[in-house]
Amino acid sequence: DLMHEVNRITVSKRLGREEVVVPNILNLGVDLIATSNILKDEKKQP
Repeated sequence: DLMHEVNRITVSKRLGREEVVVPNILNLGVDLIATSNILKDEKKQP
């Protein structure tokens, strides 16, 4: 099940929008991509 696999994914590096998170997920011929670049922006703590 695709959503079961997606829910198991943990991203440990910063990614930009449209970067590939999982190539060819479940051998379906499609890549799972990031839809937001929020992980790419590092916020400084006060």
